Amino acid sequence: MLPDTSTKDRAFAPRARVESVDVRTLLLAGISLAALLSPQGAQPINTMCPVKPKQKAKASITVSYEGQVIGFC
Repeated sequence: MLPDTSTKDRAFAPRARVESVDVRTLLLAGISLAALLSPQGAQPINTMCPVKPKQKAKASITVSYEGQVIGFC
């Protein structure tokens, strides 16, 4: 015999209320943050990729770390 699966006697915790955020707002915030954090026109200090040392670092794939621009492959 299968157990009773009715929900009328079960106590459920109240659901957390989730606010919907406009996708355009999130996109604008992300682009603004990326523009503020990325150094404009700065060249990487390294010539070789730190992840794959046999490959050259690309100037288009960079991260700013402690005020210096590091290039990746």
